[in-house]
Amino acid sequence: MDFSTRVLESMHEGVLVVDRDYNIIYANRAFCEIYNLRSRRPTGGKCYEVLYNQEEPCSDDQRICPGGDVFGKGRDVKVIHRYFHDDGRESSIEMYASPVRDAGGRVVQMVGILSDVTYRDRSEGALQLLEPLQLMLTLNKMTDSTQKEILDFVLEACLKVTGSRYSFIGLMNQDESVMSIYAWSRDVMKHCRVKELPLRFEVAAGGLWAETIRQRGPIMVNDYSEPNQYKKGLPEGHVPITRFLGIPVFDGERIVATAAVANKETDYNEFDLHVFSVMLNDMWRLIRRREVEERLRESEEKFRMIFDNATDGILLVDMSDRKIHTGNRRICEMLDYTPEELKGLHVMDIHPMEELQLIIDKLDRQLRREFTLARDVPVKRKDGRIFYADINSSPMRLAGRTYLLCIFRDITERKRIEDELRRRLEELERFRRATVHREFRMQELKEEIKRLRSRLEAMGG
Repeated sequence: MDFSTRVLESMHEGVLVVDRDYNIIYANRAFCEIYNLRSRRPTGGKCYEVLYNQEEPCSDDQRICPGGDVFGKGRDVKVIHRYFHDDGRESSIEMYASPVRDAGGRVVQMVGILSDVTYRDRSEGALQLLEPLQLMLTLNKMTDSTQKEILDFVLEACLKVTGSRYSFIGLMNQDESVMSIYAWSRDVMKHCRVKELPLRFEVAAGGLWAETIRQRGPIMVNDYSEPNQYKKGLPEGHVPITRFLGIPVFDGERIVATAAVANKETDYNEFDLHVFSVMLNDMWRLIRRREVEERLRESEEKFRMIFDNATDGILLVDMSDRKIHTGNRRICEMLDYTPEELKGLHVMDIHPMEELQLIIDKLDRQLRREFTLARDVPVKRKDGRIFYADINSSPMRLAGRTYLLCIFRDITERKRIEDELRRRLEELERFRRATVHREFRMQELKEEIKRLRSRLEAMGG
């Protein structure tokens, strides 16, 4: 499993990718969990058939299809679907859908990020939910904000949704033993008289706030003056506490953050707990999404750096039409094309016509994995000059299409050396043959001289 797939499979939101015909190209683990598709991945089928057993794309009020806006208008859209499980339960699934464009700007795929938002239908009263929902909507739109901006917003939003006076957010270390305060709300800093306010707190020594970690759940206290076994007292100068609500934030099984609000004028209740928890979980999902996006960006930059700085030329050929999809800087240098000129060229444009059929046959065999390395392949530059390359190719699937990844190694210098060696060997062979002939002739002359001497001696005798 490559890095990108591991990232997608670790996300808490469902991820769905479909093509223009609504065929499912990819669905991650969270998507399958949302729709109870635990036994199989639904790739290949149409989304409306797999999820809703329909023959046509979704169109009713319960399931508004985002494809019209994404494929038709090329814009992002948010929709909510009602999903009925086999056991009769109803879920509300929220999808943020976005277009994926090809190099020509045409929308070719739709990516949906899905969350189960059933809690919204079960909360207490539309009026009571209005401000929290507005704040959550604002939070979920902060996709381009920094982590500091997100945490600052949530810090103040938690005060509003719970009607509290004080709040803090802290981030946990890897083993959950230390909580580092990210920030206190403004009123805490204004009224607190504790000297050298600490930023790091050991969970083992912590009081009520640390119970959210130790008990791995929320802590609600509506009369702080009453005896409580978990309280360990407040340091001198600390703001007075009358009521307290603390919540841990989970990422899988690990607690990654904790937050608390305090001093609401009335008692905290289950609604406060619910909206506070939702706000914090949305905060963490947004932070995680930014981390994932940053890792993907770094991964893409790293890949592009390796791709463009490779000493061999690299081409990605779409085997449906045998046109070049992309290439690295080295192949552009080899062929004397700019990246823009290279994209969309046909295989026939970079090989001599008289060799084309043989080369296409080799590509097809490489696509079938009959072999990978094609040796001494003639390659044509933009100006028509020919050089030779060894081409190592392997097939791959991207976004539902089949490509051939071709790595070109210019063997011009190697062929020059081989030709020079071959010429020298031929010269040596000619010299060897001439030398052998000369030695054979010398032996014949020696024999002839020997015979003549014998005859002279005989005559003298």
